[in-house]
Amino acid sequence: MDITTSYEKQVQDISDDRLEAVVQSIDVVKRDIDGFGAEIFTTLFKEHPEYLSLFTRLRDIPRDQLEDNIHFKRHAKSVVTAVAHTVTNLRNSSLVLPELERLGVEHLRRKVQPEQFTAVNGVILKVISGKVSDPEILATWKEILNIISNFIASSPGWFNKLEPIYPLLQGGPINWKLYIVAVGRKNCLSG
Repeated sequence: MDITTSYEKQVQDISDDRLEAVVQSIDVVKRDIDGFGAEIFTTLFKEHPEYLSLFTRLRDIPRDQLEDNIHFKRHAKSVVTAVAHTVTNLRNSSLVLPELERLGVEHLRRKVQPEQFTAVNGVILKVISGKVSDPEILATWKEILNIISNFIASSPGWFNKLEPIYPLLQGGPINWKLYIVAVGRKNCLSG
């Protein structure tokens, strides 16, 4: 199964009504994108202070001054905007997958580990739950965030990082087309 088919199958499991409820909940976020993004990242750095070291422009700034930093504000807003854009266009794999792949390659270059997305998902859900109380909407948010982070972390760069033998160890076949793309990207990234 190729990555597009896999993505579409996972997205297809989310009913139109559930997806529409999540899309509508984004309106709550849109009222204060900057504040919502800042809350996500201040909560993330409070719960996982070690993650701050991944942000070269932020790591030396005292936490109580982060929200005033332009780089903090830009990154927080870009994350919220990217999540909102992805959720709104979730059923359009040709629009969403290239963006998730780009994010995967960017985060891999910054040495972000796939499991760190799980922590970010938890924080996003925590912040959303302060604005949206419906358990079904929150469960759908969780499902969507997991799909997003799984596909970011399955970008060709991460696939290559796992080495071509990894799928065999997991009982699956190697997707050689994906592996060849990953090797090419690794060579481009490493110089």
